[in-house]
Amino acid sequence: MIITSINLSIILILLGITTLSLSIWAFNKRELHSALEFSLFMFSVAIYAFGYALEISRTDIEGILKAIKFEYTGIPYISYFAVLFSYRYTSGKPLNRLLTIIMLIIPVTSTLLAYTVEYHTLLYINPHVDMTGFFPTLDFEKGIFYIIRIIYQQLISLICIIYLIFNLNKVSKVKRLQLWALIMAQLIPWIILIFYVCGFIPGNIDINPFSSFVVGIIFSIAILKLKLFKLIPYGRDIAIDSVDEAFILIDKKRVVLDFNSAATSLEFINLEKGYKLPTFNIFSKHLHKAIDDSLSNFDFSYTSNSMDIFYYKVNIYNFKSTFNRDIGRVILINNVTDIKKLMKELEHRASYDYLTRLNNRRSIMELGSREVSICYRSKKPLSFIMVDIDRFKDINDTYGHKIGDQILILVSKSLKENLRDIDIIGRYGGEEFLIICPNTTEDEGFNTAERLRESIDNLNIKIEDNLINTTISLGLYTYNVDNEERLEKLIDRSDKALYRAKNSGRNRVSK
Repeated sequence: MIITSINLSIILILLGITTLSLSIWAFNKRELHSALEFSLFMFSVAIYAFGYALEISRTDIEGILKAIKFEYTGIPYISYFAVLFSYRYTSGKPLNRLLTIIMLIIPVTSTLLAYTVEYHTLLYINPHVDMTGFFPTLDFEKGIFYIIRIIYQQLISLICIIYLIFNLNKVSKVKRLQLWALIMAQLIPWIILIFYVCGFIPGNIDINPFSSFVVGIIFSIAILKLKLFKLIPYGRDIAIDSVDEAFILIDKKRVVLDFNSAATSLEFINLEKGYKLPTFNIFSKHLHKAIDDSLSNFDFSYTSNSMDIFYYKVNIYNFKSTFNRDIGRVILINNVTDIKKLMKELEHRASYDYLTRLNNRRSIMELGSREVSICYRSKKPLSFIMVDIDRFKDINDTYGHKIGDQILILVSKSLKENLRDIDIIGRYGGEEFLIICPNTTEDEGFNTAERLRESIDNLNIKIEDNLINTTISLGLYTYNVDNEERLEKLIDRSDKALYRAKNSGRNRVSK
C-alpha cells in the first residue's frame, strides 16, 4: 500500500514538473497572444498535481485537508484558464473583461471555502479518511458548493469545446490541427471528471491529475509538431491582418478558403469561408473574367454608397502543388485611390502654372506642337497671340510683388474668360502669355486680340484702395500653312509683333 502511494506520488510530482516547465516556457513567450493564459493554465494543473501528490502521501485527516487547501489554489482555475486560453488563441483577442471577472467568482469562492473547510459544510460534509482503498484517501459527502463547482467546471469546459469545434472550419489547415489539440486537451479531463464524480473510478482515487498528464503530452506534441506559439505563423497572421491590402485565398474551384480583415471592409464583395466567390456584382464579374482569361492583374474603380470614387489594383497569383498543378489563387486587392489622386495632382502641377492656373510653358509648347501638326494636315489657319502686361516691373517696384501676383491672376482670368473653348492659353514666362487660336484667320485673330486688349483696359483693377491702371500689348502672327514651320519660329514671329506693339506706344495690337 505504501509503495503504491509512493509510486503514484512520484508520477504526480513528475507530472507537476512537466506542467510547471510548460508554464514557465509559455510565460517566457508571454509577448505572444494567449501564451500568458496557457502559462496560467499549466500552472494551475501543476499546483493540482503537487497538491494531490502531497494528499495521497498523508494518512491523517489534518494532513490531507492541508494538502487539499493547496490543491484548491489550482484546481478551481484549470477550466477557467483553459477557456481564456482557447478563446484568446482562436480569436486573437482577450475575452470580455466583465465576463472574465464574473467567471472568476466561483473559482475564487471555491478557494476561500477550501481554506475555511473546518468551519462549514459547503464543500465537504463529514470528511474522513477512507482506509479501504489502495491507500488512505479522503471520503466525504458532497456539499452544495462542491456540486456547484463541478457543474461550473464542466459547463464552461463544454462551452469551450463547442466553441473550438465551431471554429474548426474558419481557420487555416495548420491552425485546424492546433484546435484539434485544444479540443482533445479539454475533452479528456471533461470525460474523466464525469467518471470520477459518478464513482466509476476504483479505489476512490482521483485520477484527474493523471488526465492532466495526458493534456501535457498533447500540448507537448502541439508545441513541437504543430508549432503552437511559434512566432512565424503568429507573425504571419498578424501581418496579413494588419496590412491595408485585401487578401483572399481561393481553391481551384473558387471556393473561399481564407481572407484578412481588410477584405471584410470592402463594400463591393461579400466573402464567406467555404462558399464560392460571388458572381452577382460588377467586381466579381471582373474577377471571374480575369481568372478565366488567366490575367495576373486588372484595375477596377468603384463608386461607394457615399458617391465617392475609389480605385483598386487587383493582382492574382496562382499557387501550385508539388506536382506543379494549380491548386488555388491568392487575390490581393490594393486601394490605389490616393496614388491616383496624387498622380493627377502631379500631372496637374507639371502642366499648369501654380499662380494663374493656366497652362505652363512646357504644357503650352506641347499643345502648340499638336495644333501646328493638326493645322498642317487640315490646311486651316492657326493664329498665335503673344501678350505682355505693360510696365509690369513698375507695378512690382511701386506696389510690391504681392500686388503684382494679384495683377497676374486677374489679368489671366480676364484673358481666359474672353476666349473660345477651343482656344489655348498659357503663361509663357513672367508677365507674358501665349494664346493659340485654332482655325482662326489673321482678321479673326486681330479681332480676338483687340477684344482682349479692351477687356484689360476696362478692368479697373482696385487692390487695397489702390486703383491700378493696367494695360497689355499684343503681338499677332497667323500661320496659313504656306509651308511646314516649327512651333518655335511661329512663336518668335508673334513675339516680334509684340515688341512692335510695345515700341509703338503699348496698349495696342500689332501684327
